[in-house]
Amino acid sequence: MKISLKDMEERCAENGLKYAVMQAGTDARILVLERGGRVFGPFFGDKPGILWASRAWQDGYAFRGLLAARDWNVGGDRVWIAPEVQFHIQDRTDPENTMVIPAAVDPGTYRMESLPDACVLTQDMVLQAYNLADGMAELRLQKCIRLATNPLCTLSNCKELMDGVDYSGYSQELMLRRLKNRFVSAEAWNITQIEPPGEILIPVTQKAEYVDYYEPVDAQHMQRSDQAIWLQASGERRYKVGFKAAQVRGDLLYYGETEGTAYLYIKRFFNNPSAPYAEEPASLFGSSGFSTHVYNDDGKIGGFAELECNLQPVSASGGWDSSTDTVLNWFFVGPCQKLNRILLALTGVDRRYH
Repeated sequence: MKISLKDMEERCAENGLKYAVMQAGTDARILVLERGGRVFGPFFGDKPGILWASRAWQDGYAFRGLLAARDWNVGGDRVWIAPEVQFHIQDRTDPENTMVIPAAVDPGTYRMESLPDACVLTQDMVLQAYNLADGMAELRLQKCIRLATNPLCTLSNCKELMDGVDYSGYSQELMLRRLKNRFVSAEAWNITQIEPPGEILIPVTQKAEYVDYYEPVDAQHMQRSDQAIWLQASGERRYKVGFKAAQVRGDLLYYGETEGTAYLYIKRFFNNPSAPYAEEPASLFGSSGFSTHVYNDDGKIGGFAELECNLQPVSASGGWDSSTDTVLNWFFVGPCQKLNRILLALTGVDRRYH
């Protein structure tokens, strides 16, 4: 059973959590949570949210335990700080046993301000750097969340494409600023938890190379062509794969199902092959340049999958002290044939050839 907006509002009220509900389509809403700076939903009418959320939201006792433990894993759409090997892994020769998610990042100390047409979340962080640099990084992260207009609206065949299809969308403008220590690079790392089972597509410029972060991904879970990468989100077998900015186009796509109806989720960001992305796998010294990742859980921490994009860095080498990016999130719910046509219109990917 998935989580409803009513479930979330009840848990927030019971625990004094600050939140805002925003319109994100004709009959769709999102919930923005101050704790952890999360976005949940979208919720179409009274239906459950499309993005994955922890099952603890359904049970008051379980949710209080999650909060008491300062657990990060509540679900939704979040922003962490990359490189993971620099801020989360203390010893890259032993990543499994030295990975710690900094509490300053998540749940963090966000301050939320609700505006007439937006919701703004801001927090300052002091993070210890490991492996790639030394010292402390002092950063400010700001997220401005707004309604995203249907990207098809100006097309002459929009009415035809949207016949029988519901739409929801939101944008996140992300500003990362370095406050102190110019010798430590950092990147806003946007991560969206999705509900399996489903199919992930990543448009590429050629048969893109990739790296494994954990156990090698198998042929059942990944296929490659000159047009796209196809990955299965199962929530049953762990893998994480990374793709370099030079070979992807800034789109992460997901086909899933909610309440017996198919949906297409498109996540779009500015992918900049010229940017000095510092993210690299713990086992591959000096292998950087990754802007796009997919994680599939094995069920041990919730059975979700994640669509991940690294945004433009504040860089020690490039002298950039701040970066601003916009990530767009578009959701279309309706018949598969209609969704395939929308996918083709917005990305150029023809799903029929998979």
